[in-house]
Amino acid sequence: MCHFDWSEMKWSEVEKSSFNGNKMKEYYIYIVTNFDRTVLYIGVTNDLIRRVYEHKHHLFDNSFTDKYNCGICIYYEKYNDINQAIERETQLKKWSRKKKENLIISKNPGWVGLVNDNEIINIDETIPNVIVD
Repeated sequence: MCHFDWSEMKWSEVEKSSFNGNKMKEYYIYIVTNFDRTVLYIGVTNDLIRRVYEHKHHLFDNSFTDKYNCGICIYYEKYNDINQAIERETQLKKWSRKKKENLIISKNPGWVGLVNDNEIINIDETIPNVIVD
């Protein structure tokens, strides 16, 4: 179990190891957008399917993604270290819209939804250049 300390901008691990059994922990930075692809939201999570589900189904009333109807994950990166993920999230949030769009297009030219309620499409595989919701 992890606890995020906002004042330190670090995760304090309750477990002594970065491993859960034999499996290494995974963290994701992700970009979600709305149906019209006019809004981008960047976040970090340890469970990408759950987090996108929360955005898509508006589980956090009055949040940015609720207000702007962002529930389509169009980009993500996977990390084994939460601090690296947070650093990358912070970096991307400072980028211009154009630079973010170029990053998305480099891996997902059609801005296809990459996460549904059950699975994550491997962003390193060929993704069609067609928008599918």
